[in-house]
Amino acid sequence: MRFLGGILEASTEHAIVGEDADGTIVLWNHGARRLYGREPEEVLGSPAAGVLHRPEDVRDGLPSRMREAARRAGRWEGVVAVERGAGPPVRTRVVVTPRRDGAGRVTGFLLISRDAAGELPLPEAADQARNRLLAGMSHELRNPLQAILGFTGLLLIGAARPAQRRAALAAGDRAVLGQAADRARGRPARSRRAGRGRRVAAVGARILIVEDNRANNYLMCYLLRAFGHTVFSARDGREGIEIALRERPDAIVMDLQMERMSGPEAAQRLAADPGLARIPRVAVTAYAMVGDREQVLEQGFDGYISKPIDPEAFVGHIEAHLPDHLRSSR
Repeated sequence: MRFLGGILEASTEHAIVGEDADGTIVLWNHGARRLYGREPEEVLGSPAAGVLHRPEDVRDGLPSRMREAARRAGRWEGVVAVERGAGPPVRTRVVVTPRRDGAGRVTGFLLISRDAAGELPLPEAADQARNRLLAGMSHELRNPLQAILGFTGLLLIGAARPAQRRAALAAGDRAVLGQAADRARGRPARSRRAGRGRRVAAVGARILIVEDNRANNYLMCYLLRAFGHTVFSARDGREGIEIALRERPDAIVMDLQMERMSGPEAAQRLAADPGLARIPRVAVTAYAMVGDREQVLEQGFDGYISKPIDPEAFVGHIEAHLPDHLRSSR
């Protein structure tokens, strides 16, 4: 966890700000220092609304509306003007997601933002071409943010987890890093033991992750292994089909846009194979515009999860497609 914390703290492309349930700032990374022009000691423990928003936006209720929308829909995304020193306001692209405890109660919020000075304002009325442009922009923003949001969420909730859960996370971390090192050396990834003779993911389902983004692939493997599942990893649809034929997993989680073979093409080939057709296929995609979910389900998938994923809910979404005896005792 310290390793992940160092990565997030050092990130300069995205400002990462964590709030507790009372709206107090509890996390402020290097990107936030650069974007907002303030040091952690100036803002930690302060009300987030007064730090992240202009006074007129606070009076207008914008911070409350953003967080309430994120609470209801799972995220809020938009452009917000912020003040930085004595200069003019700066436009920032912001994604807000709620953090929840095991009972589903909101315990705080996570804000990921970047400078949006180069973006042009868009009119309220939009045609289909503009919607697809926005979908592409959303994909470009959500895909790199998935790992940032997911690992930051794990850091924020990690202190509340039982000791054995933290140990499982660390074990999964070591196993994934070890397998990555094997692949880098040209060796086949081998089953690794965590700690003193304990196998990682010795129980649970066998789940195949097909995702070409290394960080996102790592995050999903990390989460599923932490809940006791055995995970196989592929970097494109063609490799995913090869592993599915060999391993016969209990579920397949697949990105849509990949080189060599896309997710929809791979899903349709899996559905056409009598030996693989019954395996549930769940799409994980950065496309989250109105109508995208229906289109994805029509392309051969049984479920749909939009990026960036919520680390608290991700495993539950996947396990909903598994029989009871393969689900974790979360």
